[in-house]
Amino acid sequence: MKRLPILALLSLLCLSCARDRDACVYVDWSTHSIDSLWIATHYSIREEMIPMRDGILLSTSIWEPRAEAFTSDGSDGFATAKEIRSGRPVILFRGDSESRPGAVDHRDIQRYLRNFAARGYIFVNQSIRGTDPSEGEFVNIRPFNPLAHGKNADPSQIDESTDIYDTVEWLIHHTPGNGRVGIRGTSYTGYFATAAAIDPHPAMKTVSPQGPVTDWFMGDDYHHYGAFLLADATNIRRMVALKGFTPQGGPQTSKGLNDEDIYRLFKGMPIAEWVATKEIHGKGDEFLYEHKDWDDFWYYHNLLNFIDKDCPASLVINGSYDSEDLYGGLETFRQLRDRGGAEKAHYVFGNWGHVSWKSYDFEKIGQSWFGDGQSGFLMDKIEVDFYRHYLEGKGPKPPKVYAIPSSETRPELRKGKNVDQEWIAAETWPWKPPKMEKLYLCGDGTVSYEAPGEGCRTYVSDPDDPVPFYVEPVKERIFDNMTDYMASDQSSLGSRKDVLTYRGPVLNDTLTLAGPVKARIRFQATGTDADFVVKLIDVRPDGYWQLVRFDVMPTRYRNGFTRPEPIEPGQTYELEFALNDVCHRFVPGHALMVQVQSSMFPFLAMNPQVFLEDQYTAGKEDYHIQEITIHSGPEASWIELPVIPS
Repeated sequence: MKRLPILALLSLLCLSCARDRDACVYVDWSTHSIDSLWIATHYSIREEMIPMRDGILLSTSIWEPRAEAFTSDGSDGFATAKEIRSGRPVILFRGDSESRPGAVDHRDIQRYLRNFAARGYIFVNQSIRGTDPSEGEFVNIRPFNPLAHGKNADPSQIDESTDIYDTVEWLIHHTPGNGRVGIRGTSYTGYFATAAAIDPHPAMKTVSPQGPVTDWFMGDDYHHYGAFLLADATNIRRMVALKGFTPQGGPQTSKGLNDEDIYRLFKGMPIAEWVATKEIHGKGDEFLYEHKDWDDFWYYHNLLNFIDKDCPASLVINGSYDSEDLYGGLETFRQLRDRGGAEKAHYVFGNWGHVSWKSYDFEKIGQSWFGDGQSGFLMDKIEVDFYRHYLEGKGPKPPKVYAIPSSETRPELRKGKNVDQEWIAAETWPWKPPKMEKLYLCGDGTVSYEAPGEGCRTYVSDPDDPVPFYVEPVKERIFDNMTDYMASDQSSLGSRKDVLTYRGPVLNDTLTLAGPVKARIRFQATGTDADFVVKLIDVRPDGYWQLVRFDVMPTRYRNGFTRPEPIEPGQTYELEFALNDVCHRFVPGHALMVQVQSSMFPFLAMNPQVFLEDQYTAGKEDYHIQEITIHSGPEASWIELPVIPS
């Protein structure tokens, strides 16, 4: 046997030991826990007012680990005292102190931040401008300020990106860190995580927008392609009190009304009346109707327009059934990948509703069950690996993409089932190039991959009887969650004459879809404006028609979003638009279905169906019934699906 020289052997042993030391040890949370006493023992908290470049002071809470309290030898996944003394990474959270969206407290550290607490990370929570006790003026989703950036930037000019830069500059000199900072934000505060990617501080190594607010005109919270999301923009409790509304629809809780009540509450209220009723609006929401079409206001509020190649490593987390910011997560990942640098852009796409990836208990949305352990895999594995690599400089680079397709959702088959092995780790989204296949809508109410003959179907859209956005046999959903409808049962709408249903045969083989979906509708209408809602549905064997994906497109924006245009009654038009990416498996025994309708109320404000230059001026007299015809044929109506080869 050939012998290795002693120096070579020692080198191999040292390399092996180094690799062992670099291996990640995950905390076993079945035998460990973090409670309030542990936090009080292991962390100190101090309050600071951090100066910005224009002299404004921002209130900032800093949670720092006490080295002497960390007695672990590292074998259990907890940090050692030596690691604490050598400096730990900083994770920054920013938000509005009035609503606590980004705040860090004992509950957060005990739950979704426990892995970072165990590793001794420094937590920093900052109140943005104009939110007590920070100084300055509050601006709801402050836009990008071009005067604050570039070679000729004016030091007196600011935006969220400059405030984050100044904060990081202060933190690296005034905290016992390792010189590496990351920022996280969810929903509203995800906007700030995106802002940190613009002209970032050299110490800003990671940004993690999670279900982030991104574009309030094209797809998040308040509009989908310019169609107004009425219920999301309304303070329901104030509206109930103002109208003296008496709930009658069924079970309710102190947190809100059930679905029948919500439908009745809004029914018959023209959008002009909503605009005039200021008491039911959110703080600073006047921009919703002051900028009725896409303009520079919306351009500068979409921070993705200003991302460049100097972006830090990113981890975007997205729920496939997110009711508020599904578009925001998808678009943020795409732009961080394409504009900010694909090598450091990471993406997680799970079967979550809005923000439910932070809950270890997440398992279902309404009556659609997705299995157990999705959130745990994210928090205890994916995030640990990402932050350890980029903020600690340890461990291999993690996969760029983790995705888990939804599939069977019947409770008897999925409740309590661990889904750790169903995650797909890949370097691209989707994990394989999809084959784009057109599923044609046929005149006989079926769907087909083969182009059908000419045909048509007609329905009547009545503003006095709009299609409800959510109809579920079990009346247990609390309106405030605004989540369950994303995977809700659409079967009760099948009998409505203003909903066209197109159904496919029962499947014998699994059909996997992953990636972008496009819809094309050829239509005629008797009015001068219309909305078209297209829904992709999974028909379960138990009769539950589970909504998989939907979106809406107003005809007034068919030629662009800057200037609305009417349609001519009786003229034939083609309307094409993209639905948000899908990640779903249709399994044997299930069937594909597509529904087309012109209202989804009150999730969507009812289109008056008469063209108005300003949709927000519609009074009761402007709402009219219209007849809509959907055409079938080789070049007519279809939905294009991203089919992943088996």
